[in-house]
Amino acid sequence: MVYKKFTLFLLFAASLAIGQGFSFKEESALGGKSLIKAVALSALVPGTGEYYLEYKGRAYIFWGTDASIWLGYYGFSKWGNIKEEEYKAYAARYADALPENKDSRFFDNVALYDSRDDYNLYTLLSEGDRTFLYPETRDYYWMWQTNDNKNHFASLRSSSKTAKRNASILLAVAGLNRLASIVDVMRVYYTPKSNEEHWRLGFDAVPDGDNITCRVLIGRRF
Repeated sequence: MVYKKFTLFLLFAASLAIGQGFSFKEESALGGKSLIKAVALSALVPGTGEYYLEYKGRAYIFWGTDASIWLGYYGFSKWGNIKEEEYKAYAARYADALPENKDSRFFDNVALYDSRDDYNLYTLLSEGDRTFLYPETRDYYWMWQTNDNKNHFASLRSSSKTAKRNASILLAVAGLNRLASIVDVMRVYYTPKSNEEHWRLGFDAVPDGDNITCRVLIGRRF
């Protein structure tokens, strides 16, 4: 879903660029400045291209947005890792599981079934295939002490997965912020400051419970 939205935004940005009349054949409104350098700077750090073109107000907006995105990314990544360590330790204590070197599917099943034997029995009866059965060895054993323990484990795992998903979304938003800065640099490069229409293009990431709501912000000052 994130990548689909990113593709849609690429199409939107291209149409915006065309609508603003970008043309690499035109004379620059900023003599002596390099468009390629400005675009490269914005691709590395959004706002740096604007600063290079002496649009410092725009640069501060993009810098602030990018800093917020990366702080959010770090926070969600850190929280996801903390919760991952918690649910693994919890499974070891209350289900006698060995969490080392296990894949995501193993922990999904630990969250759904009371024990390895319950999982194997259900899978054998429903699928009739031994391919997905866990071996009856200590390495893949688990048995929850109570149903409440299993539910709490599922809650911890869900929190970890949600935080990591939000971190991935913010990575995509960081990419969109760079694209927005590049589009902005291309627009202002050919627009004299005295004739500039005050358009603003940016992004906003708003916490919504355990999730993030991302918005594209477009404004114009008359």
